[in-house]
Amino acid sequence: DMAFSRMNNMSFWLLFLSLMLLLSSTLTGSATSSGWAIYPSLSSIMFHSTSSTDLLIFSSHLSTISQMPISGTQWEKMPLFLSSVLMTMFLLLLSLPVLADVITMLLTHCNFNVSSIDPSGGGDPNLYQLLFWLFGHPEVYIHILPVFGIITHYINQESGKNETFGSLGLIYAIISIGLLGFIVCWGQHMFMVGMDVDTRAYFTAATMIIAVPTGIKVFSSLASLHGVSWKLTTNMLWSLGFMFLFIMGGMSGITLANSSLDIVIHNTYYVVAHFHYVLSMGAVFAIFSGLNQWYSLITGYSLNSEWMK
Repeated sequence: DMAFSRMNNMSFWLLFLSLMLLLSSTLTGSATSSGWAIYPSLSSIMFHSTSSTDLLIFSSHLSTISQMPISGTQWEKMPLFLSSVLMTMFLLLLSLPVLADVITMLLTHCNFNVSSIDPSGGGDPNLYQLLFWLFGHPEVYIHILPVFGIITHYINQESGKNETFGSLGLIYAIISIGLLGFIVCWGQHMFMVGMDVDTRAYFTAATMIIAVPTGIKVFSSLASLHGVSWKLTTNMLWSLGFMFLFIMGGMSGITLANSSLDIVIHNTYYVVAHFHYVLSMGAVFAIFSGLNQWYSLITGYSLNSEWMK
């Protein structure tokens, strides 16, 4: 069983309570319309006189996760999927406390007139954005690293090789993505707040650098298929679809990393397309690949391959 199994079970059931609070926020008053980032002052009492935003914040508080790595395994020999989950675990442990702090700050701002983000009371209006994206940018890699592990795991199995091409480099790439994604890249979401030129140049360069380990993951997975005969099975179609969508979204991300271009195309569908190519479509393709791969192992029943296509 998992280490601290009761604690893990409690975190699972808290997700249902979080979902109930989230749904309650849509039924209270006129619901919350402050956007998914809950930016002030759209989330303040001036725009929401009911408790809908408070319920949304409480639901975010209850969302949590706990995972434990396999002990006794050398990290360089650990399966790539487990390496991805391990890096995701560290990102969660480091970023979720920041989210808890920032939504607590927002809750006290909305209900107790705490002016930490209110300039009229001496606060900094950019403080919420700074802390939110310190969580929000690692959250992107929290979403994408496990699904990349799923794709790499399946492609290695399909290739019939002993290990994925450049497996040690892939592990270093996973570590690099986690470190760069958490420490240096969150400012790319804040180019519009009035950063000075040097700060914008730093975040532009740091964001472009993260494309290097990400490219290593993509090309290593594709290189694993070189020189072997493989068929367009259901899983392979989902995996190749994920690769295509991820590359499309990643290339648009390099454009958005440039602060000058980002200011021009800010608040356009180009930004929306970048995010949704990577996550809302790309990650879903990988999840379907994993579902098709492991459903039969878990349940003993196989899915209809034609329907899955």
